[in-house]
Amino acid sequence: MFTGAAAVFEGPVNYAYGYALTKSATHALALNMATREDLPESSDVVTILPQIIDTPMNRQVMPEADHDTWAPPDKIAQLVRGWAAGDNRPINGSFARLEYANNTVFPKFL
Repeated sequence: MFTGAAAVFEGPVNYAYGYALTKSATHALALNMATREDLPESSDVVTILPQIIDTPMNRQVMPEADHDTWAPPDKIAQLVRGWAAGDNRPINGSFARLEYANNTVFPKFL
């Protein structure tokens, strides 16, 4: 499981160069790992692409934003835990943009 970034995956991020560089490297690493033949057969590489995660630091730096649209970390964890248990597990090499609505985090596979 890798944590990328939806904004970086979908286009240039002209306001946070260091962030964009590290997330681009994460996306490239995930693609490389997904094609490795020496991983156990039962292993899959999946990259989540959150938009904004509802963390105290994000709230601090963006106090005027609509926090109701941000995905809570525990909801993301529930989704990932389900995948680990085999529930609707994504295929190897998947990139999942995380959407948040109606108190639920759900993936949109890209």
